[in-house]
Amino acid sequence: MILYSHTCERERVAMGSTIQARQKWTLENYDQVKVSVPKEIAKNFKKECISLNISMAQVLKQAMLDFCGQKKPKAKPASKKPQVDTRQKRRKAIALALEIIQDARDAEDDYLRAIPENLQNSSRYEDAEACVAALEEAIEALEDSYS
Repeated sequence: MILYSHTCERERVAMGSTIQARQKWTLENYDQVKVSVPKEIAKNFKKECISLNISMAQVLKQAMLDFCGQKKPKAKPASKKPQVDTRQKRRKAIALALEIIQDARDAEDDYLRAIPENLQNSSRYEDAEACVAALEEAIEALEDSYS
């Protein structure tokens, strides 16, 4: 069970406005093209894209550009999502996740310690305490994965 404290809620709201801005930009700059194909074709297409580590959208965009006689689009920037195809890369991804969770735990712990003594029996305090405990469990689980 994940409990959100005041800090977690602020981060969730901030993330929500980022998503809304991205969705607005996408609506203004992109159109959707839908196509119906037999299930077997769709299944094989998806399987082939996965095996080549290329998105289905990227293949379809290129097919449209080729059909219209246009040049290839600019290369997409590298994904922020780390590739985890080797043990070393997976360990780096775990280390990054661990660092992010530790930062969140520290921020939540600072918030918890800043709550005045007279409010330490409040639901706000209990939520923050539960959030810190959940983050501690996640940190412990990730640290155990290194052993």
